[in-house]
Amino acid sequence: MSVIQTNKKFISYLIILFSFFIIFLVTLNQYENLQVNRDIKNNLDNELSLKNKKLEANNEIKKLLKDNPKITDKFVVDFSEGEIIEYIFDYAQDYNERNQNNEVLSKIDINDISLTEWSINDFGFMQSNVNLSVDIYNYQSMLDLLDFFVSPDSKYNFFIDNFNFPNEVIELWSFNINIPLKIYYN
Repeated sequence: MSVIQTNKKFISYLIILFSFFIIFLVTLNQYENLQVNRDIKNNLDNELSLKNKKLEANNEIKKLLKDNPKITDKFVVDFSEGEIIEYIFDYAQDYNERNQNNEVLSKIDINDISLTEWSINDFGFMQSNVNLSVDIYNYQSMLDLLDFFVSPDSKYNFFIDNFNFPNEVIELWSFNINIPLKIYYN
């Protein structure tokens, strides 16, 4: 009787162990799917959080524009291509006349101006690009020219996307720079 009871216990333990093994096999895929779904959910939650932050920032800008619709008026102007070209050439001519008698040669020579056709940007403004090729005779002339384009008091408000100039500028007699400008208008 003792052997039979031991065998029954052993068989019972074996059946229980086998049942656990089957349960393990059945739930293993479910557990893996659960982990994958958790990872996907965490990634989507992070993405949602970033999108919500961008939405909040855009809503703040929208509220600011709604409260004060004239805030963008200083950046949006009416103009013609001829006016822009004349505006830039007049500045260069006035600058050269003002600095004609300086000991250090301060001069700005405009080689080329090109304007792209207007296009509507992502914010609904019409924009045009103005590309300049300019010979500059010293570092200060370059700074004066850049200040002219971005000055808040100027007739036109240009935006400079990027700008490069030679590092050895101070030692050169003259150097050429290309200035890509953007202007927004009605």
